[in-house]
Amino acid sequence: MSFNVKEKFKNVGKGYIISMGVLFLFIGITISSYSKNKIETESLKKAPSRQLEELVALLKESENKKTDLENQLNTLRKNINSAQKSSKSSLSKLQLEKIYRLAGITEIKDKGIIITIDDSKSSKMASSNNDGLIHSDDLLKLINELKSAGSTAISVNNQRLVTTSEIVESGGSIMINQTRLSSPYIIKAIGDPEILKASLEFRGSIVEYLRFYGISVNINAKPHIITISAYTGKIY
Repeated sequence: MSFNVKEKFKNVGKGYIISMGVLFLFIGITISSYSKNKIETESLKKAPSRQLEELVALLKESENKKTDLENQLNTLRKNINSAQKSSKSSLSKLQLEKIYRLAGITEIKDKGIIITIDDSKSSKMASSNNDGLIHSDDLLKLINELKSAGSTAISVNNQRLVTTSEIVESGGSIMINQTRLSSPYIIKAIGDPEILKASLEFRGSIVEYLRFYGISVNINAKPHIITISAYTGKIY
């Protein structure tokens, strides 16, 4: 039985190639970020004078890879619209949208919920075991609950969360995608509103914990369409 490679490639749509490129690109980003962190960790274990040149070379290589990945991402972003409009695409529009949604590089409009959380206004909380403020760990726990409940896209104060997003505290505020945010935090999550809401309000949940310490948590799960912007930041 003969196998014509050239003929096979003719059947592969432009959209499929770009879609796979998006997925492999973000895998590369994650690996690049991990490699850089690993290099920095390893450098702390060694004497300052040992293998310095090797570490510098590895760090430079990591930075070059990051730059290359950023350039590829920009190119893929420009090709998304043309791929979606291409009649030769072997993937359906629904399949393309799913891939782009996972990558976080397109705007999404779908059903979901909006959560607004704000620091406690009660001075009583300041003298308790909790300072009444929202911390990065609180946001992480809440976001993880939403992901576990099936949310496919999440943003915090319009910062889209992607595979490389970090949520850290800095100078009394919280930074996401290298952007400083402050309370109140508005979290948008795409998914089944009923399921997402239920995942946050069970006994012993993070929401119950926050409310116990006077932190305001408002969950709007009324049936409506919400919009989550595409990730447009740099790759770190």
